[in-house]
Amino acid sequence: MEMTGVKAGDEVTYTCDKGHKLVGDQVRKCQLGGKWTGRDPICKYVECGRPLTLENGTYTLLDENLTTYQSRVSYRCNDNFTIIGHDQRSCLETGKWSGREPTCKLIECGEPEIPDGAQIPSNATFTIHSEIHFRCKPGHKISAVSTNDVATYKNGGTTLKCNPDGKWSGSLPTCIFVECGRVQPLLRGEVQYINGTTHLSSIASYSCNPGFRMIGSRLRVCSENGKWSDNAPKCEEIRCVSPEVPKNATVVYGGNDRASADSFRVGSTVQYRCIPGHLPVKGEPLRTCLPTGVWSNEPPLCMYIDCGLPRPVPHGHWLLPSNTTYYGSQVEYVCDVNFEIHGPRRRLCLENGTWSSNEPSCEVVACGQPDTRDDQTIIDGDSYIVEHWVTYSCSEGYRLVGNSSRMCGSDGQWTGDTPFCKLVDCESPSAIANGQGFLSNGTTTYHSVVQYRCLPDFQMVGEPTRTCLANGEWSGLEPKCVDIVLEIENTADGRHADGQDVDASKTIGIAIAVGAGALLIVIIIAAAICVKTRKAKAIKTSTTTALSGRIDHKDSSTIRAYPSIAAITASDNHNNGFGVRNHPNGLVTFSSNPQPIYANVNGHTAVENDDNQPVAVRALRNGVIQSESL
Repeated sequence: MEMTGVKAGDEVTYTCDKGHKLVGDQVRKCQLGGKWTGRDPICKYVECGRPLTLENGTYTLLDENLTTYQSRVSYRCNDNFTIIGHDQRSCLETGKWSGREPTCKLIECGEPEIPDGAQIPSNATFTIHSEIHFRCKPGHKISAVSTNDVATYKNGGTTLKCNPDGKWSGSLPTCIFVECGRVQPLLRGEVQYINGTTHLSSIASYSCNPGFRMIGSRLRVCSENGKWSDNAPKCEEIRCVSPEVPKNATVVYGGNDRASADSFRVGSTVQYRCIPGHLPVKGEPLRTCLPTGVWSNEPPLCMYIDCGLPRPVPHGHWLLPSNTTYYGSQVEYVCDVNFEIHGPRRRLCLENGTWSSNEPSCEVVACGQPDTRDDQTIIDGDSYIVEHWVTYSCSEGYRLVGNSSRMCGSDGQWTGDTPFCKLVDCESPSAIANGQGFLSNGTTTYHSVVQYRCLPDFQMVGEPTRTCLANGEWSGLEPKCVDIVLEIENTADGRHADGQDVDASKTIGIAIAVGAGALLIVIIIAAAICVKTRKAKAIKTSTTTALSGRIDHKDSSTIRAYPSIAAITASDNHNNGFGVRNHPNGLVTFSSNPQPIYANVNGHTAVENDDNQPVAVRALRNGVIQSESL
């Protein structure tokens, strides 16, 4: 114990002797009032505790079983074990045992020396009391007397034993190599060396080629005297005797290659065939000469089979090509004209004495439902069998294209091609002189309508419309446009062309009638001739093709150019019956809005349309306007 003083604030430090350890406060301090902090400590012996248990051994505490400082412990291993490490340890002041903890290990002798040509088992152990049995390697023999391939010594033995002192007892063997060499080749066979060696204990295996059997031992062993055991075997050809031939059968030999007339080589075959009308039962039709020198299987037994005559077939007959009814025979069936076979055409006589399949029948040839190519075709006919006819027709407004009748042929097909129905077409109606016509719906097929109109100064005789009928003709007769006879002197309002009142004219006429009668007659005749000369000529019809170009009017020196000549339009009809404008279905071409040429021709009043524009009427010839009237 060390002290710095006994005054307040002084300290005291406690220490223990070697082998002891302090328990309590190591340092205490003097406080005001004359007391030390803490409690008085104590010193105790250092304790190492009991050592760990020693496997395969024991330990002993040498100092009255104490485990305190400087106490000792002694270790000892069980029998057959040796200690590894220190056999005695001491308790240190650190509280631990000195050194490392020892172990007990089984005594070992280590791997012994192995002489040349010798070997030991792969699972050999080298610990105490273990024994190692030496064996000579393949191809070696022991130099001493031996009864087998294990080296056996009468003196000292072939076994080494591991002793408690860690050493082997006994002596090592001596092995000598033995070689027998390769054997002579085997005629018609071969030799194989098992493991590919020819030394002591090696084995040579003999085998013969296919078709040969071995005479002698198949295996030979290399002996200790350096020779092969037994004699070499021989290979002898294997042959089968001639096979028996069953009753009602014939034989065909295959792969015979006979060296004699009464034997066959291995692999030769014999094929049995029963004579016609017989069926092979039991046995097998094919037999082979086996490597054992016997024929495979048993020969067949041929039994006679007959199916008898087939039954008659209504509307047909049968034929026997071979004129036989026994097993394998064939019957063929043929139907009468206009009948076809239903079922097998040929049947065979089977092994059970019956004809194969079901008996066929002859049924009248039928063609099935005749086909159509459209929904407008109508077929009349209630029977579709051979030589019966069906008739084709069409719905109203359609015409049949193709043959109207077809017959069911003996081949089950309808004769000819399938007809079809096509919409009736009346084709374009001819144009009328001095008039025009157009198609209402732009077509000329069934129910289509053509409308006609006459040119100015012409009136229609006949119906103005015609309809395309189911017979492909236009209804009624073609109308005509004829001249209208006009009185040039009078107009619709009761006045002369020069505007003078009619009654006044009559008074003047009476006054001068007596004096100028003759002159008036001459003037009237001249005027009539002039009117006839200038009256518009009949207008010829033209095609509906639109034209353009010059207009040449023969009655005037004035030449006008029209921008176009287009087809008339049915939707633009006017009340005067002639103001018809461009229509794509027109049969005569008009210009609905020409440039005015004349206001009056030979006293005729110009015809105007609803737009108060004069309408030019012109006749065409080869695409050139020849005449024109208003």
